[in-house]
Amino acid sequence: MVAAPDDATPGANARPVASRDQLTPKAQRPERRTSPESGPRSQRDVQQSVKRRARMFATSPFAQLVSRLTRLIGLTACAYVGLYAYLAFSTSGSLHKVDAAAATPLADTRGTNWLLVGSDSRDGLTPAEQMALHTGKALGNQRADAIILVHMDGLGNPTIISIPRDSFLTIPAHTATDGKKIGSRKNKVNAAYAFGGASLLTATIEANTGLHIDHFMEIGFAGIRDITDAIGGVEVCVPRNYVDRNSGLNVKKGCQKFDGKTALAYVRMRYADPTGDIGRIQRQQQFLSAVIHRVAKPSNFLNPLAMMHLARAGSEDRKSTRLNSSH
Repeated sequence: MVAAPDDATPGANARPVASRDQLTPKAQRPERRTSPESGPRSQRDVQQSVKRRARMFATSPFAQLVSRLTRLIGLTACAYVGLYAYLAFSTSGSLHKVDAAAATPLADTRGTNWLLVGSDSRDGLTPAEQMALHTGKALGNQRADAIILVHMDGLGNPTIISIPRDSFLTIPAHTATDGKKIGSRKNKVNAAYAFGGASLLTATIEANTGLHIDHFMEIGFAGIRDITDAIGGVEVCVPRNYVDRNSGLNVKKGCQKFDGKTALAYVRMRYADPTGDIGRIQRQQQFLSAVIHRVAKPSNFLNPLAMMHLARAGSEDRKSTRLNSSH
């Protein structure tokens, strides 16, 4: 290697500097090799690297934790499905089935229609409980204190209509419980339930609304109390102070939680309300909405014990049936 003098001026007098490779004969030059890390990687190398990293991740503590959590979630989901399937079959089997179809059923109509009835039945209540709940003793045939028609359209959207129990409607011709033939006549709608039970009430509703009833469900005093207690009470906002000796209701204005006893008195009371049956209908709808919201809460819906209590409370001594329908 030859270096340029210090006082040399770059330009024509400058001589190029040769590298060692240029000075070494080509035959004696060592062959250069590119390491796998510095050169381009083949597709096979990439696949092997991915597999190696996947094996390393699979054996890591984090991956094992994820795997255990996944199995736990799967087992929990299976347990919930099994529990709710059991509750569905158990509840259906413990319901008291009744023949609620009209003697001459109306032709099928669009959607699905439920007839919900709250009766003054004291079934399931001991004499001491009847006294504590201010229900009094049963006198004669049962009456329907609450009549609610629920229509579900093809998309599942509900329409709820309350029918006042004193509505003066046409009760179709029927056969009385003593075998006597009774012609069509006007009367209070709840009299249809007293004269001919669920079947005559269904026929009356069908005849006056033009809607085919697909399902019938009835609940008595004990059912309202038990369902409310099973879900831990319901939140109700009371519009005014109420004191009613007939139902035993004594509540202050404002939002509060009702237990089963207070809820039953709240939906039954009418004498201390200047709006009478209309006010009672409004309170019944308020109570029904409160129950639905309460049941839908995760603390109840995802609690197996709470759902078992609710299923038991909602099926003991309750009546339900599916009527003749193409649905």
